[in-house]
Amino acid sequence: EARHGAGRGRLVAVAALLLPVVVLLSWCRGVAAQPTPPCGDGDLAALRGFSAGLDAPVDGWPAVADDDEDGCCAWPGVVCGRPGVVGVVLPNQTLRGEVAASLAGLTALRMLNLSGNALRGALPPGLLRLRRLEVLDVSSNALAGAIGPELELPAARVFNVSYNAFNGSHPVLPGAVNLMAYDASGNGFEGPVD
Repeated sequence: EARHGAGRGRLVAVAALLLPVVVLLSWCRGVAAQPTPPCGDGDLAALRGFSAGLDAPVDGWPAVADDDEDGCCAWPGVVCGRPGVVGVVLPNQTLRGEVAASLAGLTALRMLNLSGNALRGALPPGLLRLRRLEVLDVSSNALAGAIGPELELPAARVFNVSYNAFNGSHPVLPGAVNLMAYDASGNGFEGPVD
């Protein structure tokens, strides 16, 4: 009996790790069939603000602002679709710095994966209110602070804030009816998980 329970636990853990990959691949397949759209002014400003909050630029991103506004859709880790930037996927890139509030300006964002980096500070409240965000994975960083009542991610499928230094009450995702994976382990959260 105990052996079967441990096996199921491992299976759930593996499924939780693979789900973001499956979601990303399905988006990329749909996005790849379309011509690359230009990067809008708001999306460009949001990405430049994010880059400015880092200790060093993301590999392959311009270090300073340039005039090629169409270029951000070709930057590594940026996925664009018809409504604009729909994904920022930069896991394990040794990123250091803070997650800039400007990322909340990516109003079409559906996937944010900044896992496995060395990001610090709090998650900007606006980022926790992106109504289209389906995958939020900021696991394995040095992010801290409380994830408060401003959390409103109704489209969330994957919510992974594990292995950071968050504290306060466990995050609650009201209205996230499609939530398939939730991981807040390895933090200092207290109280029940609702």
